[in-house]
Amino acid sequence: MDFSKVMLVLKREYLTRVKSKSFILSTLLTPLVFIGFITIVVWITVSNSEPEKTVGLIDNTEVLANRFIELDETRYKDVSDVPIDTLRAQVLSGSLDAYLVLDEENLASNKDAELIYGGSGGISFLGSVQDDYRDVIREELLSRAEVSDEIRDIFESRPNIDERQLTEEGEKESNAGAATALGIVLGILIFIGLFGY
Repeated sequence: MDFSKVMLVLKREYLTRVKSKSFILSTLLTPLVFIGFITIVVWITVSNSEPEKTVGLIDNTEVLANRFIELDETRYKDVSDVPIDTLRAQVLSGSLDAYLVLDEENLASNKDAELIYGGSGGISFLGSVQDDYRDVIREELLSRAEVSDEIRDIFESRPNIDERQLTEEGEKESNAGAATALGIVLGILIFIGLFGY
């Protein structure tokens, strides 16, 4: 078998493929499509274009609704005097996005509260209501335990870690976050290259 002829055929095939318009276009457009897709996903995740949701509060404790309203008076409103059937109809019609039932058991035995919603809002909406619920329950329990302001400040503090990397030359600032981001970017570029090829 004559390898010079094989190499000649491979060289010709390679050059005809590389010089073709479809190869050049796919080589240029594939990374742009991926970058555009990633940009759209990041924009959707970061953007806060969703309209504000309204959550009604059925407060059987008579203290928790005020704490919710102090957190966000545009999102939460006290609907304790409205019948359940009316609230359900409002949720189904979309005039109310959800309602939250708060009982004394939520404070006494750490029982989960019930959030009834129409299905819109997604994970970000449910997560923010859950975070607000935890904050309100914690604040009410601390208030009932008559915890001092100093202990409350200690409880709410969120200390961070200042990481440093030890090398032969000594300590230096850690760049683990930058290294991780660089690894992700390089991985995406490798994937784009393989996919484009």
